[in-house]
Amino acid sequence: MKLVDRFCPLCGSNTSGQILVKQHIHADDLGKYAFSSQKIPEFMHYQMVVCPNCDLAYANPVPDIQWIQDEYVSAAFDADEESQFGANDKAKVLHRILPNLPDRNRALDVGTGNGAFLLKLQEAGFDEVFGVEPSPEPIRQAQDSIRPLIERNFFDGNNYEPATYSLITCFGVLEHVYDIKALTQSVFRMLKPGGVFLTSTHDYRCFSAKVLGHRSPIFDIEHLQLFSRYSLSELYKRCEFSNIHIHPMSNNYPIWYWLKIAPLNPRIKKWIGSTIKVSRTAKVSIRLSAGNMWALGYRLT
Repeated sequence: MKLVDRFCPLCGSNTSGQILVKQHIHADDLGKYAFSSQKIPEFMHYQMVVCPNCDLAYANPVPDIQWIQDEYVSAAFDADEESQFGANDKAKVLHRILPNLPDRNRALDVGTGNGAFLLKLQEAGFDEVFGVEPSPEPIRQAQDSIRPLIERNFFDGNNYEPATYSLITCFGVLEHVYDIKALTQSVFRMLKPGGVFLTSTHDYRCFSAKVLGHRSPIFDIEHLQLFSRYSLSELYKRCEFSNIHIHPMSNNYPIWYWLKIAPLNPRIKKWIGSTIKVSRTAKVSIRLSAGNMWALGYRLT
């Protein structure tokens, strides 16, 4: 894994501010789930620095893009149940914005995983829904009715017609993308007037990240950048979006999931988790504001 230097992927500045976390990587310990969604955290990460101009925290140095893409393509997936809970949380946000969309003709979910959210879009009344996902394993585990709607590829805006989508979603994906401006500019071009770009990301300035420091699961080898409310707003503004809204996002997961991502000793965590899963407690869910936020912006013209 060769690391290369990079400028800030949001504003292009080569002036690094504070070091948020120092690099902590043991390449030999990276397993088949290292680049899988909603995995058990390994608590390995690149060095992250904070841009003094736009407040984006970004990994510097980073691996080259081909190595990253190869890791995503070969990643395993065992988070089907977790993805269902995540889709329910996203659906709550979706229903808040439905009245403001120009129509419900066409929607695209970027980084759709096993397509759990595509089902929510169908239930919300969209005529056509599509997903794009680079990892074959989550697609293989998608429901039979959803699998044909997912393109196995890395998102490339050049492959889509302009001004054809009412809604484009990107949940927990912007942290993973090598060129966040190119993605967001492509989304703007693809949306029809009045269309919405809806995202969710981690907030590196949240309380839990400050308390846990480098032991927070948001610092992960998959994450090439992390956002604050300000830097996420800047991304939308720099890509011409209007009427930008950013809000905290709570998540409802079973106790065993919160334990799964907690910074505990792996052996202790495994023992407690196996005990919980065979008890009545396994079905108990807890809603927490764990440091995530959702944002939307409109293409007005």
